[in-house]
Amino acid sequence: MKLFFKYLFPFITAIGFSQNSVAIDSLEQLLQKETITEKKIVLHLKLYENKPNKDKAFVNLEQAEELISDATQDSIKANVYLLKSQYYLKAHNYDEVINYVGKALEFRYAISADNLIKAYSDLGSANYYKTKYKEAIRAHQQAMRVCETNGYTERKARVLNNIGITYIKLKDWKNAEKYMYDSYELCKQFNNQRGATYTLGNLGIIYKNLGQFDDAISMYQKSLEISLALDDKVALIRNYTNIGSLYDNQKK
Repeated sequence: MKLFFKYLFPFITAIGFSQNSVAIDSLEQLLQKETITEKKIVLHLKLYENKPNKDKAFVNLEQAEELISDATQDSIKANVYLLKSQYYLKAHNYDEVINYVGKALEFRYAISADNLIKAYSDLGSANYYKTKYKEAIRAHQQAMRVCETNGYTERKARVLNNIGITYIKLKDWKNAEKYMYDSYELCKQFNNQRGATYTLGNLGIIYKNLGQFDDAISMYQKSLEISLALDDKVALIRNYTNIGSLYDNQKK
């Protein structure tokens, strides 16, 4: 069977602190005056979060990591490592994502459930892009367990989608459909319209590869309708491309 992978729809998460309202120059002044090491680390992290250019702000993460010692609180260590893993994910440096998520998970007991889900999701994404699909599934399943343990039912939609696209890469259509459909049902339950565009688009890809072209076009069209309502230009491009590809392949 010829495989059709035009545009998959992964959910990529973002990790980090909430935006700090203190001006960058004020944070810099506080940092210069601070003498307590842990407070200096926290100020570096706040500076990283507040600076719009993350490549230039990366020096703050580097300096924060250099200040870490055995005496540093585990939660602070974990935050430094999680922010570095997120930076490397956006930079497509997947080996470093795996490295820093691993460092953070040494202190998993000090990580909030929300950030733990993001950490496992980042680990899954890094392995996915390294084509280590079985490792990716294991990481996403860990994220799923954290969701279930903490009653984060709505968050499961994102994780299910990411497991589903990994099964697409493995050409395991039965599991791909199951996880993607479950993701879509949760998106409907919680009125997550943007998430629904992802899962419907991925269901379209699954049905296309199964030769179920009517089902595929139905999924793409549903995704397209939602994308139009949201005025999501990126999703619109993906859907139009997938629909065009579907019709092109039917003509061959």
